[in-house]
Amino acid sequence: MKTTKRLIFCFLIMSLFSFTTFASPESETDDLKQWLRTYLDACESDDWREQMKPYSIDGELDPDFQKSFANFRNTYENIRWEIKHIVVEGNEVMALLSLKGKHVKKSQMGIEKNVEPTNKVIEWDEVWYFNVTNGKFGGKWDSIHDNITKMKQLGIDCLPEE
Repeated sequence: MKTTKRLIFCFLIMSLFSFTTFASPESETDDLKQWLRTYLDACESDDWREQMKPYSIDGELDPDFQKSFANFRNTYENIRWEIKHIVVEGNEVMALLSLKGKHVKKSQMGIEKNVEPTNKVIEWDEVWYFNVTNGKFGGKWDSIHDNITKMKQLGIDCLPEE
């Protein structure tokens, strides 16, 4: 009887691992990781407005996004994204990214607004959640930014003294 229970238990565990592999194939993860890397290359490009359009649902960039991203690109030069970790479930992606760029201008918005340029390379992490449909962003989007790390590097007092 114990042997039968052990065999059933082993079969259930093996079935679970088989289902997990089937539900999220490694090639699907690799495909979306490559898709994200190509998108980040477009973000880093000098011609980012044109390079990013194919990733948009309608092939055009939202004007508010363009304004915000242009400000970001003007505030930092030599911006680079590194994919540290990526998790894929179906067409949904959660990615931990590391960003760095040289702070060269006052920003017109955000936490860097009116901060004098430091001319230092600033590094921080972001977590992005999004979905991909037919090779484009699918409409779901959320992100978390490590602004405390960024603010400390910019010399902004952001936390009470200990």
